[in-house]
Amino acid sequence: KEYIKKRIEISKYLDIIKSLNNFNISNICPLCLTNNIDVYIQPCGHCSCSTCKNRLLQYEGNCESANCFICRKKIDRFNSIFLT
Repeated sequence: KEYIKKRIEISKYLDIIKSLNNFNISNICPLCLTNNIDVYIQPCGHCSCSTCKNRLLQYEGNCESANCFICRKKIDRFNSIFLT
């Protein structure tokens, strides 16, 4: 019963986060929802800001051992995005 109660409580928050991400059709980072995107991941193409990229690399160690924070695919490299 306790698990079900906690799961329902967490689901409310997950639904809110999913809604926010669905509204995110601009160039805002999907992780922090504050910075503009400026890098994308090869091969999957997911985008983030360089602050979140650096946080991922700090946590994972380096690019060779890191996985995409969205789809969990192995990261080959990060590429810069220049938006005008």
